[in-house]
Amino acid sequence: MLSVTLIVGSLRLLWAVSPLRGHVPGHHVAVLLLASYPIVDNLGSGQNAALWLALWTIGARLLLAGRELSAGAVLGLGALKPQLFLAAPVLFIARRQWRALRAWSLVAGILGAGSVGLVGIDGTRAYVELLTSDLYRDGVAVPLSWKMLSLPALGRALTPDAVAEPAALILFAAGLLALGWTARRASLPTTISAAVLVSVMVNPHGFLYDGLVLAVPLLLRPAPPTWLLSLLWLGMWSAPLRADLDSPASAPWVALPLAGMALLALATARRESSNCTAPA
Repeated sequence: MLSVTLIVGSLRLLWAVSPLRGHVPGHHVAVLLLASYPIVDNLGSGQNAALWLALWTIGARLLLAGRELSAGAVLGLGALKPQLFLAAPVLFIARRQWRALRAWSLVAGILGAGSVGLVGIDGTRAYVELLTSDLYRDGVAVPLSWKMLSLPALGRALTPDAVAEPAALILFAAGLLALGWTARRASLPTTISAAVLVSVMVNPHGFLYDGLVLAVPLLLRPAPPTWLLSLLWLGMWSAPLRADLDSPASAPWVALPLAGMALLALATARRESSNCTAPA
């Protein structure tokens, strides 16, 4: 019930400021979004991505309203799942939104300190070691890559570990740097959309249910080409067909249309930045 409330509330908040409003019937958009695989996966398997959708949505609405301090604080709560929100501080730095960055740092710092307080220094060290261990790679990252969404997951499915792991780090760093470079003067809707898309595209631990946050860029910006959206939709729904297959067919090819959408958003942000002389 909480997930349904968060999903419906987030979609209504996004639709109120969507450029699609007035051009596309709202019920058509609702049907397409609610029929997406991340919705079904979240509600069917009890995942929590509705919370991350709500945080990105509320943060976006606050930024669009000029309430930087509140936006930074809300997005700072994303430290609960940092791999989906590390683009937020990059966005604030690129746009020189220092009040938002301070609020984000305070909230994220409190959550980080609380986590260390709960498990101690040794527990923190053990957690970091687990994420970089063979146990995680062989038990989660590689065998579950078929149900992931990002380019690092596609790389793990198709290349040896010696190539995939360094490539994942390079992709992660390159995506955030590209966002920072292009977001300086682009419009806020474009920048926020690019931030969410980049976060999902380079996520080293991004499952299909995390794709729920893609509702933010899909509604904040004019829709990408229909063929690209169709590939994304079909690629997500192919997950049950590729489960546990030990072949290239089981690779998360859905990462490619997602990457295409992210690159389009970055290109739009760069174009808008080049046409502006002051932050939008």
